[in-house]
Amino acid sequence: MFRNILQSESIKFITNPWCLIGMLSAVAFAGLKNGMYLGQAGLVITSSVFIGQEYRNLELRTSLLTAPARLKLFGAKLFLLTFVTWITGLTSFLIAREHFSLMILLSWTFIVWLSAFISMITRSQVVPLTILFSLILGFSQMLFSFFKIAKYLPDLATMNLFLVQPHKNMLNPTQGLLVQLVWVLVLSFLALIVQARDLK
Repeated sequence: MFRNILQSESIKFITNPWCLIGMLSAVAFAGLKNGMYLGQAGLVITSSVFIGQEYRNLELRTSLLTAPARLKLFGAKLFLLTFVTWITGLTSFLIAREHFSLMILLSWTFIVWLSAFISMITRSQVVPLTILFSLILGFSQMLFSFFKIAKYLPDLATMNLFLVQPHKNMLNPTQGLLVQLVWVLVLSFLALIVQARDLK
């Protein structure tokens, strides 16, 4: 059952040009300065579009006709997004000619999951794009210049993973990943509540 759902979701992913554009953007950013950090923005596009498309034009209802178990459906989506994230990440490391970093791949994965969970909670592909895309492209750093607590935002939490010279006022990589994990756990719990409520 899960395998069939995964195959169906893979076809949806491949046939959605925005999912592929997001992946290619992440890889393209890798060749730039701070490219591994900016690459997260491309993956946010991929995740937001892939999850959010279910809430457009009653597509979720159609998906549930072929896969009635909602949790299995979204579980397959998260599994596929995780696989895509790691393939994109490994390719990006090769292009950027940087040493492989498991912590960076974990950070990318957490950002992708956060985007997915925000889509599930808000039933939208626009909301996670608006929030996470703007944070990654500079809004969170602007907030940090005024409010130091902004270092706990999901993208800034792991900023030192991507810097050659660590920023002394930012969290260290381990702390950053733990903060991202807390964000993931909180939003995944909220997403489960929303999905459970929708089933009633």
